[in-house]
Amino acid sequence: SNNSELPSVQASGLRFLITVLKAFGEELDASTNDGTTVLEQYSSQIISAVRHALNAESLLEESVASSGFHRLFAAGCEALFVMMKGGFVSEPVVIRRLLQPILLASEDVPFAAFGGKDEKLLMKSNHVTDDTRSFPMFRLSKLCFAARLSMMIEVGDMNQSAVSVINRELEKDDEVGRAIHSAAAAIDGFLLSRASSEHSRVRFPSTGLTYANLTDVDELILDELVENWPVLATSSVVSILKAIKDVPEENEQ
Repeated sequence: SNNSELPSVQASGLRFLITVLKAFGEELDASTNDGTTVLEQYSSQIISAVRHALNAESLLEESVASSGFHRLFAAGCEALFVMMKGGFVSEPVVIRRLLQPILLASEDVPFAAFGGKDEKLLMKSNHVTDDTRSFPMFRLSKLCFAARLSMMIEVGDMNQSAVSVINRELEKDDEVGRAIHSAAAAIDGFLLSRASSEHSRVRFPSTGLTYANLTDVDELILDELVENWPVLATSSVVSILKAIKDVPEENEQ
């Protein structure tokens, strides 16, 4: 049952799977000589493992609360990104099912105005966790995944057969809200990155746009912000420019 499973162990296994996918995901199977990759014969097991990780948010609702579910979800997002980048997943039905738990609903990214501390930007949790320093990875992981995936499509570094399916799925979430919250996370990530750089004399910001108190934020969250702030910022700008371009001229102010 889900209660007896250890999400931290599953997350470690998934990170190993990511390493395998990066190393052998595009390696052809010499025994078949038909363009099949060596990992293709294990595709159903791999997809099942990743889908389980991406369902960690719903598993948390059914299980004893644990911060390990946040890490499992983050690992699932990373695994899915690697799979899509390498063309390991191309079936439209499979892509839609895998993307479903990652799409951001409007309530996940409510509209917020910059210029002050808006609580709508905070990474809040709807779940109880046994780790008091662990903010939920769910929303941040979704933001980072959407940013990386959309930017990979923008630069054409992806199998074109899957692009149209992915774009249709991404259009289902609130692109403007996603852009606003991605920008806020990017700003926090940049400030944290600047403070953590070697020989930096800049102090770590005690508060940010997406967190109220630095001491309440798990190190995994900080690492995710620091690592992904460039792609979050780029994706945010691209999405906002697209939104502005799509506004009818008579509605422009």
